[in-house]
Amino acid sequence: MIIGVPKEIKNNEYRVAVTPDAAAELVRCKNTVYVQKGAGIGCGFSDEDYKKAGAEILTNADDVFEKSEMIYKVKEILPDEYKYMNEGKIVFTYLHSNAHPDMNKALLDSKIIGIAYEDIIDENKQFPLLAPMSELAGKGGFLAALYYSQSVHGGPGTLLANVRGVETPKITIIGCGYSGMGAAELAASFGNKVTMLDINYEAMAKARELLPSNVEFL
Repeated sequence: MIIGVPKEIKNNEYRVAVTPDAAAELVRCKNTVYVQKGAGIGCGFSDEDYKKAGAEILTNADDVFEKSEMIYKVKEILPDEYKYMNEGKIVFTYLHSNAHPDMNKALLDSKIIGIAYEDIIDENKQFPLLAPMSELAGKGGFLAALYYSQSVHGGPGTLLANVRGVETPKITIIGCGYSGMGAAELAASFGNKVTMLDINYEAMAKARELLPSNVEFL
């Protein structure tokens, strides 16, 4: 199959759908991989990294979309990309279709095949492509809280970590999903007293198995 990796054009989106290591694996499996020039720069991957992996670098998005049978992206299809959606083409990305009705109509009208990362379910009824992104979001959320809790950033002047001589901070996290567990794991590793809230007993039971002992559940 011919796989294309365009550069993301959404504002402040620096991720790339395929790393050089992943490109090498795709090439090893007899696929042709086209990567748009500069697509991986935001993640620290140079065009030369992709060339060494066996991918071919194309100058612009027009060429990547035109020459590829399947497109790997990170974010939803934006209006400037609708023109590339030709019948029969496969797009593999986080579509977030419930939030983008205009995109849904454009994709249906173009008769492409859209595969949403977030809707893929494995044999254990888990979401293997949604889980890592949600975990990153949760851990990033805790780091943001750590930053903004400091007085120099307008916070109360509390360091969200266990420090000798002061009361251990108490953190409450609502939801025992992947994001919540990501936040709880990192917060607990800093020595905080973490409490998680959820009405889903199964999610709470799973979180209890995976998280450290200084996390409580209600």
